[in-house]
Amino acid sequence: MLIVGEEKNRALWMKGKVLQHVTGRDGVIRGAVVLHKGNRLERSLQLLCPLKIRRDMPAETPVVQRKEEVCSKGRRVAARNAETKLR
Repeated sequence: MLIVGEEKNRALWMKGKVLQHVTGRDGVIRGAVVLHKGNRLERSLQLLCPLKIRRDMPAETPVVQRKEEVCSKGRRVAARNAETKLR
């Protein structure tokens, strides 16, 4: 989570992890307890911005794919001819 700060530049806002939700008397979630650098902060939902973090990717999966896997089209004739001449 990004914790909204007074700076306009979002890169300077604090980053934290939500530990628990704070609910109001009516049972609606009104805020969250956020962990930032070992400190617990209680903030309202209006002062929190969610970050999209992918957790479904296994650690051994390479992030960068090879060129052959990315391109769905075949190579051009000129590129194949140049490759054979270079060998």
